[in-house]
Amino acid sequence: MADNDSLDQFLAAAIDAAKKAGQIIRKGFYETKHVEHKGQVDLVTETDKGCEELVFNHLKQLFPNHKLIGEETTAAYGVTELTDEPTWIVDPLDGTTNFVHGFPFVCVSIGLTIGKVPVVGVVYNPIMDELFTGVQGKGAFLNGKPIKVSTQSELVTALLVTEAGTKRDQATLDDTTNRINTLLTKVRSLRMCGSCALDLCGVACGRVDIFYELGFGGPWDIAAGIVIVKEAGGLIFDPSGKDLDITSQRIAASNSSLKEVRASTTLENPRNVGSFNRNDPNVGTGLVGAPSCGDLMSLQINVDDSASEWIKGKTLEEVLTIKNAEIAKHLRLPPVKLHCSMLAEDAIKSAVRDYKKKQSKANNAAAAGETVKAGFH
Repeated sequence: MADNDSLDQFLAAAIDAAKKAGQIIRKGFYETKHVEHKGQVDLVTETDKGCEELVFNHLKQLFPNHKLIGEETTAAYGVTELTDEPTWIVDPLDGTTNFVHGFPFVCVSIGLTIGKVPVVGVVYNPIMDELFTGVQGKGAFLNGKPIKVSTQSELVTALLVTEAGTKRDQATLDDTTNRINTLLTKVRSLRMCGSCALDLCGVACGRVDIFYELGFGGPWDIAAGIVIVKEAGGLIFDPSGKDLDITSQRIAASNSSLKEVRASTTLENPRNVGSFNRNDPNVGTGLVGAPSCGDLMSLQINVDDSASEWIKGKTLEEVLTIKNAEIAKHLRLPPVKLHCSMLAEDAIKSAVRDYKKKQSKANNAAAAGETVKAGFH
């Protein structure tokens, strides 16, 4: 690990590079853009390429023995392996779609890893002139002033930020929308800002309380932000529960007060309503509505001894006794949403009826007296 003097030197170099790249971004932001497509909605501009070249050249001159990983270089020449050697990981323009549309949530992100651990982070938004910095063991700053994560301790009053990503296949879209639909019942509100690096900085300075993203571009999106969040007193973790790997394309961040987020797998595996196969004879699906407000409740049960959701271990008869007050408490529903728990109670009964009907038709009913267990989404 580098000593403090070296880390300070690395930070100064990264700030200098970020400011120079910021000048290019600021100039290009107000000009006509030449846009290329890396994917259906994954864009790249001449500004992306020019900024990466500038940052790389700057860092190579100062630290010729350091390795370099950049988003555009990787896109052009393939994946670059992250080693234990000092490695600069650069996103020259995070938020390219924002940049193309004139939405000012854009930045250059420069992180340094040593032993695969991020130790220096610089994220600069030149349009809003916000410079976020962090050095391992030395704190996090916004334009030179110390920053800290929020003190919000209740998930139900937390502000969550996430991103939809750039994949548009139906399976990914369904997974993303199901996850968002579920999380919206647990938090105060949700934002999508279009820049992973700035989302992390938002957690670091307390503007938002939680961030997660699955399937983002690569380590260049998060290397700098990880340092800044940690030095601001926040938590960084893999939402799947695995050890954090900055190349895994999975990340979550929160303040240190929201223990519930880290303790659960809510972000990675929420109870996605409707995620079971409706044609499965072991699945019952219930759909009920409230004519007065137009709300619909879709709920499924999966009759499976290995079920791991809330009501694992309950017999079908016990499932039918679950009351709306218990559901409301589990889902942390505010008073204005209590009718949702009443719909859920009716949906459970509807799902059980659907399951029993399937079993009867398939002639696969459980042997007389056998106790079956249910898990529900």
